[in-house]
Amino acid sequence: MPVSVSVKTHGDLARLGKFLRDSGEKERIKEVFRAINAETEPIKPLLQQSARDTLPASGGLNEDVAAAVIATRTRLWGRNVGVRVTAAQTKRKSAALRRRNYMRRHNVKSTRGARAKAAIAGSSAGPMDLQSIDRGVVYHPTWGHRPLVRQSVRPGWFRTPLRTVAAQRIRRATIAAVQRYLEQAARAAGGPRRAA
Repeated sequence: MPVSVSVKTHGDLARLGKFLRDSGEKERIKEVFRAINAETEPIKPLLQQSARDTLPASGGLNEDVAAAVIATRTRLWGRNVGVRVTAAQTKRKSAALRRRNYMRRHNVKSTRGARAKAAIAGSSAGPMDLQSIDRGVVYHPTWGHRPLVRQSVRPGWFRTPLRTVAAQRIRRATIAAVQRYLEQAARAAGGPRRAA
């Protein structure tokens, strides 16, 4: 299950979306999306590093969560106008690729043994619930078998970095980019200029 945090901006984003939709300039719409994505790009390494630092390394949970796809979703019109940062689990490597990597890493010619099969299957063969991991709860099998057990981990691998000074700087830069495009739109429409 993906985890996300949305940044509801003040009315500037909605005004910009209305202007862009009314003008119908597809290139400018793409340009605005690219600018917002470029401003939110620095948060991705912060989230990955937070997962590596916050979550337990034994069993590879921190690396599995750090490998999650972190994306920015921007809506300029509609009901939910805003910028949303989401993290979703990546697709796992195929069994053949995991087997080949195991053989290469351990310098063995076969993967028939029980230890090799357990390593290839991996402890996180199923989908991870990134939202519950962010809340501080992980469900996992014991010794690779069911029933699943509940384990507590340090919460906040996703939400804590989004509250840091760097994230606030990124948020201000995103709002500044929106205001810059809004001023360009006002100039193009011949309207009054807004003071920043």
